[in-house]
Amino acid sequence: METFDVLRGNSRVGEATVRQDGLHTVIEAAAVRPDDGVYRLAAVCGGELRPLGVALPDGEVLRFKKKFTKLTLRELGYAEPSACALVLSGETLAASTGVQRIAQSVADAVPDIVHAAVGVVAPEPIAKLAEVVSSEIIDAVTEVFAPAPPVEVEVITEPSVTVFEPQKPEPEPEPTPDPAPVSEPVAPIIVTPITPEVSVVTPNELKSDPVTEIAPPALLGWSAIAEPRELFRESGLSAITGDMSGALTRRDDALVYLAAPIEEDAEFAMMPVFCFGTPEVIGGRGYLVFKLRDGVLTA
Repeated sequence: METFDVLRGNSRVGEATVRQDGLHTVIEAAAVRPDDGVYRLAAVCGGELRPLGVALPDGEVLRFKKKFTKLTLRELGYAEPSACALVLSGETLAASTGVQRIAQSVADAVPDIVHAAVGVVAPEPIAKLAEVVSSEIIDAVTEVFAPAPPVEVEVITEPSVTVFEPQKPEPEPEPTPDPAPVSEPVAPIIVTPITPEVSVVTPNELKSDPVTEIAPPALLGWSAIAEPRELFRESGLSAITGDMSGALTRRDDALVYLAAPIEEDAEFAMMPVFCFGTPEVIGGRGYLVFKLRDGVLTA
């Protein structure tokens, strides 16, 4: 794990760590929040800022934590960072990291380099030369990273152009419609009411044969069947239904229902199997309903 200073101007305001987490590189930082601005954490790589992302405020502290792939870091230009910095949008490296302080540190090391090379304390001429070299280093580094001067842009004002709009032609007057022709009065139509003929039916004529009366075909899905014997595969049951009239039937999936009418003045046709029937009233009339599956009587 690597550790780097987080800089703001000429001050160290926090610390950043870089560590590997599998195939990812995790960069995490914590720094003192300078003000209410929106700050980004940037890595200083080769003297250039490489923004990594927005540092989120946590009270008086700015925190940053993010995972990067190798491809993402390569696209950002992240390589061999020397420090990290808190930057605002549009800031340059000199304004955010205190390059003069870094250059001064390099310049201060010149006398030590001379001492190491010569082996003795640098004499006065060499010491003065070191001071000159140090000053040149500071000026050169500061000049390299100083903000670029603003570029003056000449604004050319386009000449005004007068636009003439064509006059709209005056609309032609609408033609006056011809007066509608006057039609002659139509003679009124006299309608003579027709009195319908009413036939009187006696109660005896309304009485129907109780044996042949059946329920309406559409009632509860029931319909009349003339030959109930055709529903049975067993010959014995087919025979006892031969003389039955007024029967109804309906289907429900694999089941077939047979409704045998109950007559007060006639013997019930399916008396041998009446115990398998269920009494029901269909259309105001009494029936015993039987269930059949594949032509076989079932309970």
